[in-house]
Amino acid sequence: MSEDDESKKQRDSLGIITEENHSIKKVPSINDTKLVPTKVQSPKLKKFLAKTHEQIHCIVNNYLYMGNMAICTFYLMFADDIRILCIPKRLDVVFMSLNIVSWFLYIIDICFSCVAVPKYIFGFYFWLDFIAMISIISDITWIWNPLTGVSDLPVFTT
Repeated sequence: MSEDDESKKQRDSLGIITEENHSIKKVPSINDTKLVPTKVQSPKLKKFLAKTHEQIHCIVNNYLYMGNMAICTFYLMFADDIRILCIPKRLDVVFMSLNIVSWFLYIIDICFSCVAVPKYIFGFYFWLDFIAMISIISDITWIWNPLTGVSDLPVFTT
């Protein structure tokens, strides 16, 4: 079995939509997006970079990945307000932990999009995502309070 047949079989088993299996869109190759520097001479390195690019592209365009990022977005939009309104203070640790996990997921999403989406880096959506990712820091009191000099401890004055 040739390498092309093997990769086609792997794509079909993963449910990746390509032109070969009557797709709507084509998975871009490394040559389409010019992600490999022209000075890369090693065919093994070029093959590795092309495969990595294709895998990241498939992850970013996966419905489960998009759904998880949408859930993460809704969590970040409303969780802090819900935490302040009706959750006991002793559960703040759980919310801060989830906020940090969500923040790292956004960092990974931006990195993946820089690799997989052509013209994403320093484009309009890159800056939207970057500003949103930076604004998440204000919801993480473990990071925000030391940056602003605020203490969680109540101050009693007489």
